[in-house]
Amino acid sequence: MSRPFDMPMPTLLLSTRSLPAAAALAGAAEQVGWSVAVLDENPACAPGNNIVYYGGSDVVLAAARRFHLTLLEPPLDLLARLPLAFRQRAVDTPGSTNCAASRLPPS
Repeated sequence: MSRPFDMPMPTLLLSTRSLPAAAALAGAAEQVGWSVAVLDENPACAPGNNIVYYGGSDVVLAAARRFHLTLLEPPLDLLARLPLAFRQRAVDTPGSTNCAASRLPPS
């Protein structure tokens, strides 16, 4: 699918570069033309309108307030619904018959 010419590329907003996947994500984002901003480097200006956040849950609310973001949470079973080729491991979700949490005795 092509992008309209007047639509700006997204900005990847990282909480910090010290997260394990931050360097790989930043590199991939820049490779496809996205800009990258890092919160703990105190970006001087607000990222563009199309922001994708990756970072710790400890700073996400402050980032949302600072940049006027609406936070969206993926469905709980998102990882389990991905094809095996993408996740390369078995994944159980709460409520499934295979989930260890569903076999715990009631508290």
